[in-house]
Amino acid sequence: DEISILMEAMARTQRDTSPDGFNAIAEYHGLPGLCPNLNALHPMACCIHGMPTFILWHRLYAVQMEDSLWRHGMTIGIPYWDWTRAMTALPSLVATENYVDSYSGKTVPNPFHHGTIGFEKSKTTRDVQKSLFEQPSAHHHTYLFEQVMLALEQDDYCDFAVQYEIAHNAIHFLVGGHAEKSMTSLHYTSFDPLFYLHHSFVDKVYTIWQKLQEHRGKSGNTANCALSILNEPMKPFSYSLNRNKITHDHAAPSKAFDISKLGYRYDNLEFDGKTVPELHHIIEERKTHERTFVGFILHGIKTSAHVTLNICKTPEDCDHPAGEFAILGGEKEMEWAYDRAYKYEITDVLHKLHLRFYDDYTVKMDIIAANKTKIPSSIFPPLSIIREAPHEKEDHALMQPFETRKDVNSLSDRDVYSLGRALDNFYADETTNGFQHLASFHGAPAMCKSLDGKPRACCMHGMPAFLLWHRLYTYQFEEALREHGSTVAIPYWDWTKPIKKLPDMVRGASYYDEYHGRAAANPYFHGQIKTSNTFTARDIQPELYNHHNFLDNIWYALEQENFCDFTVQLEIIHNAIHGCVGGHEPYGMGSLHYTSYDPLFFLHHSNTDRLFAVWQELQKRRGKDYNVAHCAEYDMHQNMRPFNDTSINHYDFSFKHSRPIDGFDYRTTFQYEYDSLTINGLSLDQVEKEIKEHKSHDRVFAAFLLHDIGTSAVVDFWVCKENGNCHDNHKSLFILGGSLEMPWVYDRLYKYDVTPEVVGLGLGYDSHFTIKMKITATNGTLLNSDVIPPATAVFVPGTEAKVKDKKDVKVDKVRKSINSLTSAEVSNLKDALKRLKNDNSKHGFQALAGYHGAPGLCKSKTGEKQACCIHGMPAFPTWHRLYTVNFEDEMIRHGLKEGLPYIDWSGDPSKRIPEILNHEPFSGGEIKYKHTTTHRKSLKRLLSEPTDKEAPSTLFEEALWALEQTDYCDFVVNFEIVHNSLHWLIGGYEKYSLSNLDYAAYDPIFFILHSSIDRFFIIWQELQKHRHLPYHRIDCGWPHVGHKMKPFSFGKDINPNEATHEHSKPSETLDYTQFGYHYDSLTFHGMTIPQLDKYIEKRKKYR
Repeated sequence: DEISILMEAMARTQRDTSPDGFNAIAEYHGLPGLCPNLNALHPMACCIHGMPTFILWHRLYAVQMEDSLWRHGMTIGIPYWDWTRAMTALPSLVATENYVDSYSGKTVPNPFHHGTIGFEKSKTTRDVQKSLFEQPSAHHHTYLFEQVMLALEQDDYCDFAVQYEIAHNAIHFLVGGHAEKSMTSLHYTSFDPLFYLHHSFVDKVYTIWQKLQEHRGKSGNTANCALSILNEPMKPFSYSLNRNKITHDHAAPSKAFDISKLGYRYDNLEFDGKTVPELHHIIEERKTHERTFVGFILHGIKTSAHVTLNICKTPEDCDHPAGEFAILGGEKEMEWAYDRAYKYEITDVLHKLHLRFYDDYTVKMDIIAANKTKIPSSIFPPLSIIREAPHEKEDHALMQPFETRKDVNSLSDRDVYSLGRALDNFYADETTNGFQHLASFHGAPAMCKSLDGKPRACCMHGMPAFLLWHRLYTYQFEEALREHGSTVAIPYWDWTKPIKKLPDMVRGASYYDEYHGRAAANPYFHGQIKTSNTFTARDIQPELYNHHNFLDNIWYALEQENFCDFTVQLEIIHNAIHGCVGGHEPYGMGSLHYTSYDPLFFLHHSNTDRLFAVWQELQKRRGKDYNVAHCAEYDMHQNMRPFNDTSINHYDFSFKHSRPIDGFDYRTTFQYEYDSLTINGLSLDQVEKEIKEHKSHDRVFAAFLLHDIGTSAVVDFWVCKENGNCHDNHKSLFILGGSLEMPWVYDRLYKYDVTPEVVGLGLGYDSHFTIKMKITATNGTLLNSDVIPPATAVFVPGTEAKVKDKKDVKVDKVRKSINSLTSAEVSNLKDALKRLKNDNSKHGFQALAGYHGAPGLCKSKTGEKQACCIHGMPAFPTWHRLYTVNFEDEMIRHGLKEGLPYIDWSGDPSKRIPEILNHEPFSGGEIKYKHTTTHRKSLKRLLSEPTDKEAPSTLFEEALWALEQTDYCDFVVNFEIVHNSLHWLIGGYEKYSLSNLDYAAYDPIFFILHSSIDRFFIIWQELQKHRHLPYHRIDCGWPHVGHKMKPFSFGKDINPNEATHEHSKPSETLDYTQFGYHYDSLTFHGMTIPQLDKYIEKRKKYR
């Protein structure tokens, strides 16, 4: 009897107290906590939740328990519980407290009824919720079924993982309810044997999704959205305590995709009795309906919670239930946050309330913790209303004549005639379906309003949705031409090729109409602006013919692998065309208000959209996201104005596809394509080679943080030496704006390659130079150059400069005085820092700088983010010793051939910072998350303030007093004050400087300074040794000095340095020689250790 065998196997497993027993395996998931945590002193739960590897971790976990049951006598696979079907009770296997053993005939305790929590000597309980047993009406399914179906619909692994994890959470709450030691609790859920039946089914559905992916022509055994973590072994399966060879050997997520390698299979891969092809058909049919969802960006809240949703027609009328979902969590959970929205469908609820998705209603969210405490909904970001447009295949045939957009210069006479006649008809249409109305969507007269209620242009510029707004706008113009008689798609003006003149189709004021045998006005020559009683005009600028500048910027835009980076680069390139064609004409393409009245605007934007399509194809080839924008997840689901406003936009299709996310898949959604995805005549293969060639070289960029300035303007800029000499060749960028524009600001830098100018001035890539700017509005007014922030220099090393693995680097880590470095050593030091700054990984400068202060990798006792650096405590010098080692090792990994140099401020008579530190790359650092850079305003009394050259400085006196101390904690207190003085003297009163704990480490001089500070600490240790006093021991400050120091104790995903990770307690850092570095000299003010000791003793006598 399978049930009796299963029962007995579970009972044996529960009695087994070895590492292969029930309790030992149950502890893998929650309490007592077996895994180290990034932000806590004590171990945390190992289970992975809120991350893409959630499914794969729990797949291995089910295998772990299944194999243990096998070793304890089970002869079948672990059964699964299909909780998507309507039920009236829990499975009988787990519901009864006792069962009759079929072999002995005795009534014995049912081991599946509850579990024993060994380390607490308690039992699990269940508080089953009535809603688990609610019966759906005829021809309907349970809401759990609907949640799983929505998950199965996703064809991106991470989208599926988010939807499915929340669906899975529901069972935890519905079974555990508000009981403390139940399936509701992340801490105790795995002690309930029902957990494993639940997760057997969770894994079955995941296996079905994998097969669905194969049926869709996609891979079910990859997760391109989570490549960075697929090879990171999952804990505790990777630990030595895990005796299961299968789960240990497959601990990396990438090895857990294929269940055949894990040794099990399912009796069938059907869901609700449907095969995979049948499921696919049902899913595709569901997608043909318009649907509305509520979108949530969820994150860990340190507790489990039940979330209920209600539709509010008015603030007082909120009693309209819209659904529920659950969050599984606890105090010991690993910190997590979804990078995309969880969607909950409310289509049917809205229909019953006679509401449409765009009507005026809100969704109220109530959150009740497992302990019944109410949690404010503000704990999560604001929710969004998401509309999924239907897949309307029946309309495709109507759109076939518009399927291919062609180069305007390749159009036949018949094509040109068709487009001209359609535009004439469009001009003549004075209704809201006419040209004037559509042209006003972009600029003037303003049809939208800002948050403060002021009239604003609707067009989206300086925002992540820029490309998708204009894709939809160009498509609507194309459709309007079709409705007015055109038989061809909107052409594109390919300005990636050399430009000698504007396209013939738009140049002449008239053309010969061979079909009617007469001259006719060319509708593409200009457009009427009826509200201003004028016509558009063009003022072609000579820069339009500078093909080289356009092309270089296009290459750099296409090089980007992040949607938001690409958007910023392409928008400014696109702006240049506006400026070069419109020039100084107030009613030209250089005006945000009137540009869309010139028909050339749409040919220009057809090509801009084509470049977007090229980038999407390149992203596919790179294995990167091309139909989503995780850098702007929230923005992608917000409806774009005025397309979502039926009082303005009467075109149903753009109304239904008014979210940015709707526009990525242009072929499927809009049913058009381009005749060519070439750049300057080069195929995609050639484009990839061109990009690779550009990336292989070291480059220097002028970087601008742009924002709205209330007008269109040309920014001319020059690369200049420090002495004011500038390169003759100036560069330009164009800002498209106007008084009606929506306020905007980029959240990242726009970069312009200035390598030729830097080299032309005889400067090295690391040389210090400035960017001189002249900003001229299109009306000729000269604007103050400070209307935009000063440009900064960004060095991007070529890909040929490979970063070495630290293990392969053998370096004699001698830390030398920075003033003693040879020119070759200086050059090597600078090159290593440039590479480090350009490294955006966990090994890079930004990651390292974040260890110290902001944005805060550690947490306070109340859970708030805080700086990790230790100040005002005995561990101050040991924490900063490890920090300097981390930085030094990464510099070596990036090419440094010696140790990190120091400033000998005790013996250097200079009153200035060493010259090398005043120039790039040491002159400052970027604070990327703040979109700014560090500054210094060094005080004059940097190293010595007395006018008498023989008189000692205050700093010197403070240092000697610290060295005089013979007790560790007395030394640290005085030593830290010396250190603080140096920070202040160098940083001055600047906010983003060495004077501010939050941002100090973003200035590279910080690490040179701390090499000096560590040298001072070693001098004191050597003094102690000379005095025959403790120097490798801390006798004060306990118990704090016995704790591991964060973030060095964190895992490899934060701190990849094995040496500092293994020696993260203060007491483990005192022997600095174990880190492999030493100083060229341990003198203070020219005195050796014995001389220094004698000098200190002499001073003590004269006090």
